Amino acid sequence: MRRFAFVRHTITLLALTATSAFAQTTHYSVHAGRFSMPGVDEAEMARMQQMMGGAMPQQSGPAGAFSFGKNLHLRLTKGRTAIPEALHALPPGGQLPPAVTLVPSGGTYTDEAPEMEKPNARISIYWGCGDTVRAGQPMVIDTSKLSQADFAKRIPWQAGAQGPRCPAGQACWPNERDKRTVPFNSSLVGDHKVNAAGVPNINFALAGGQDFMDRFTMRSSGDAANGIQVSWDSMANARAYFLMAAEGNEKGQANEVVIWTSAEIADMGSASFTYIPGSVVTRWLASKLMLPASTTQCTIPKGVFKTKDVAVMGSAYGPEAYFSNPPR
Repeated sequence: MRRFAFVRHTITLLALTATSAFAQTTHYSVHAGRFSMPGVDEAEMARMQQMMGGAMPQQSGPAGAFSFGKNLHLRLTKGRTAIPEALHALPPGGQLPPAVTLVPSGGTYTDEAPEMEKPNARISIYWGCGDTVRAGQPMVIDTSKLSQADFAKRIPWQAGAQGPRCPAGQACWPNERDKRTVPFNSSLVGDHKVNAAGVPNINFALAGGQDFMDRFTMRSSGDAANGIQVSWDSMANARAYFLMAAEGNEKGQANEVVIWTSAEIADMGSASFTYIPGSVVTRWLASKLMLPASTTQCTIPKGVFKTKDVAVMGSAYGPEAYFSNPPR
């Protein structure tokens, strides 16, 4: 059984300009994440990536992708104003590059979220921790019978999720010019300085509790026929957890997909492979889409999956830190 673990920690900076009544707010966000496979040494994985010459980059194009180990995504925006290049000087001694350059994304600014491509599949969705499948499950979505608009309406749970993409009108790192990975032993603790033409200088300092989170260590036992027990160590800074597992196979021309999540409501994987703002984590905890920080185990009900090699993915979400200039 494969297990993938993610930990996310988000730092949001607000640099406020007050030169006129129409001044726009400059937003700078730092997303610090960690992606690992239980039983796989991060240091060895980092060496493999280095030997491959960056063949497993942090981000490739606007859509973005995660690499094994620590991941860092930087984003600068100022309302509808196009952002020029920005330079982020990183703390010395943290095993990070001395500085990285954020590059503006191409295209025209838009407030609209990117449209999710409609898959051609019959999707069976299960949810909730427990020994047996609950009444009323699965929820089945046959996308071949839905228009793109109807499909979008059926997945409102995606609202609030943020992948490591770089929308038009923003400047981001990593980018096509610089796809360097973050060293596995790096740290964000210390002084940070961000400079860009047309925006105020952004200076902030991060303490130990605002660094990369520890590894999310998951363990599993059992099997698909009798239920899969997943457990993990409690994490000091975690606010919430989310688990997901999926399997699929093709039957003729129809792609059959089975998805299970640890949510208490029907969900298709909202929190997988994405950064979630702190306000959304709070809302999703209240709706029981996410597991509370006190949770350390969850059972995938028996009979949900058929194959033995089911990939179980787990995400842990850390706190946010906010800074503003001038202070609020």
